[in-house]
Amino acid sequence: MTQLEQKVKKFSDVMADDSSSNDDVSAALRQIYQLIPDAGDEDFNKALKSIFSLVKLPNIDRAAMAASICGYLVENGYPGDVIVGDFIELYDSLLDSSAPFFEAYYKRIEGFDKSDDETEEKTNEIFQNLWQERLESAPQEIGAVVCLDKFFPCGISLFSADRKAFSSGKEKLNTKVSAFAEANQGCYWFDKLFTVLFDEPVVVIDMDTNRGFTGKMSGIVDNFQLQLVLMGINGFNDEVNINDEDLDIIHGFGSQSSESVVEGKWNMYDCHLIGKGGWEELINNKKASVDKARDFMDTWIWSEGSPADIPVKNGHRVILLGQPSYIRNLSIQRTFKNLEAYVEIEKKLTSEEIAEFLK
Repeated sequence: MTQLEQKVKKFSDVMADDSSSNDDVSAALRQIYQLIPDAGDEDFNKALKSIFSLVKLPNIDRAAMAASICGYLVENGYPGDVIVGDFIELYDSLLDSSAPFFEAYYKRIEGFDKSDDETEEKTNEIFQNLWQERLESAPQEIGAVVCLDKFFPCGISLFSADRKAFSSGKEKLNTKVSAFAEANQGCYWFDKLFTVLFDEPVVVIDMDTNRGFTGKMSGIVDNFQLQLVLMGINGFNDEVNINDEDLDIIHGFGSQSSESVVEGKWNMYDCHLIGKGGWEELINNKKASVDKARDFMDTWIWSEGSPADIPVKNGHRVILLGQPSYIRNLSIQRTFKNLEAYVEIEKKLTSEEIAEFLK
């Protein structure tokens, strides 16, 4: 037994002992962290798998801690592929176990008007009442719902750090987390992650500068981030007014946020703008961009949405850029720490190609 295996076993024993203190757990964990940097791949994988197996502990807080430790290691560059299948199996089982609770909740709020200011308060009350009922009649359901929230950060780390893990998680979990996303934090974040596109064909045209390209976009979570990524492309912009540190944050490297705020450069429109009466008045016309842009709000690419919401034309997501109709201040941040985001230019469009596209 290697020294790392010994320390992992000691840590497991401490975690399983309800009489052990948090200080005891921390001390045992520190000894593992000290050895991991020098561990070989095989030894690390064994250690990670052993730590993840502690999610089966009856003490939910300790089980969640084990999952969080694994997620922390993956977020900091260590491979997590050895536990991806185990996590998916665990979360899928929790989704099945918690399904009766969510189905009962959705049935009780069926027909509620979401635009009513009092709806949120009413649905929260219904959720809490159902929780209390099920806590007595079906505690296993409540336990599963609790675990969905406690274990999801580990999965976010696994799926955002590795494309293969992302695909496996999405294939198995997407339908279920999407169904429960409005009622559960863990499902909400997985649902958001699984909307992310990779190698998605895109056409981008700046209508004022008459520049455009075809290419692919990957890893972009929302359209706030999309605009910032586009603003950071050299050559497409006359100048890039975002510093290198902030560009790294936007693209998925280093810290997740900074204190910087930049002014959004464009209104973004989808392909349905073309052909609408008077849309050409937006081009190189600052006054029209303010006065008329709102006439085309049904074609805006909203910052709060995701690239997956952008309509497809001829196999490409189409992004048309025009002058901003109002000032948008964009914070420098990204949602998922290890998710790399970028737009790759494959072909610059000629003026003739742009003109043909905009017909």
